[in-house]
Amino acid sequence: MPRQPRLDAPGLLHHVIARGVNRGKIFRDARDRTDFLGRLAKMLSWSGSRCFAWALMPNHFHLLIQSGVQRLGRLMQRILTGYAINFNLRHGRVGHLFQNRFKSILCQKDAYFQELVRYIHLNPFRAGLVQTLEELDAYPWTGHAVLMGRTQAPWQELDTTLSWWGQELQAARNCYRRFLSDSLAEPEPEYLERGTALRTVLGEGQRASLSDSREIRLLGDDDFASRVIAQAEAKEIYRRQVRPAGLTLDAICRDLCSELELPIEEALSRSKKPAVSRFRALAAYHAVDDLGWRAVDVARFLGVSEPSLSVARERGRVLCSDPSEMAMGSDGN
Repeated sequence: MPRQPRLDAPGLLHHVIARGVNRGKIFRDARDRTDFLGRLAKMLSWSGSRCFAWALMPNHFHLLIQSGVQRLGRLMQRILTGYAINFNLRHGRVGHLFQNRFKSILCQKDAYFQELVRYIHLNPFRAGLVQTLEELDAYPWTGHAVLMGRTQAPWQELDTTLSWWGQELQAARNCYRRFLSDSLAEPEPEYLERGTALRTVLGEGQRASLSDSREIRLLGDDDFASRVIAQAEAKEIYRRQVRPAGLTLDAICRDLCSELELPIEEALSRSKKPAVSRFRALAAYHAVDDLGWRAVDVARFLGVSEPSLSVARERGRVLCSDPSEMAMGSDGN
């Protein structure tokens, strides 16, 4: 059974956690950590995502990320795959580095943002890697030192994050630091890492088995949960209704060709014309990401390789997020 895609959309806030396999170390030295942060910076820029808080621990990491035009899964896949390959080469090891998939918890921003920043940045203190808040201020492997002005990370959202504690920089820093200090004697709020597990199915009146459902982990009130689940169910229902209705890959492509005023023969050719490139991007994104067709089947139908299809899907996501791009003449596969 293929894994269900994660629920994601531009602007959604995620608490992302990934752990080493068998609780093993994923960071052994400063070079490992610097390599990971470099990859994170590059992929944030590529994806249009924003990072508000982060912490690198010996055997896991935390990120607080707001999705951009590229989906979270693709962002993390690029970071983790490249990092794991480089880690194994550097340390002479083989096999998986990370335990299963990374975990992501959808978060209601206005209700949990400050708590999540505090929870993530206090991880080294809670784990005993630093003994005092003063040591944490200078600890280079969390975003806390960036917020305190002790180190720099241009890719981290400094001003936006601190604005939750005040509009003037130094006053906001002081307020933020007191916010951390006031909680040091309190138990660690583990619910921020667990979230609430909700299972969404096809919706009322739809026949669904457990295999048709998807578990979503989130932090938020009932209204937030309802909106998230409604979005997930609507997409699941859409996916399962179009195929019984006879919407084949051929039909999708012909409808798209009609909309783009492009002959189907030209659309399915190996041409690199901008119009064909746009068709390929939109067809790939719609078929795989919206309707759930297997990437290998869509690639075969379009006559492209799977890596080329992956690139096309990402461009299709951008085109759908910004329709003005449809009129642009840039090429690409």
